[in-house]
Amino acid sequence: MAYVVSDLIPTRIPYQTECLVEDGARRVSLQTADICTAGILLEGQPSFEKAQDMRLRLLGEDAACWLEGRVAYAHASTVGVDLKLMPEEQSLLGSIITLLFFNKPLDIII
Repeated sequence: MAYVVSDLIPTRIPYQTECLVEDGARRVSLQTADICTAGILLEGQPSFEKAQDMRLRLLGEDAACWLEGRVAYAHASTVGVDLKLMPEEQSLLGSIITLLFFNKPLDIII
């Protein structure tokens, strides 16, 4: 069996949906800006510290599970979150990102 690997599918795609974030002390709703198998870019007002642990739940896709993550950087109203995923979770997220890519209108991606 052979697999064809293409560089045409980006590793990070624009993806806007509501995201519930818990950091132990609070629960806030933010907006995602983009997503990849390694992390998520969030937009909104709450401030977070670098290396702060958090849990995330994407609300736009009927997600029933929480993803673990850690703040990679925080600037003004954007927060970059590195996801802490098990290999099977990362593979599943990669499949979801590929599906999202193929379901987006071409003019949104370009």
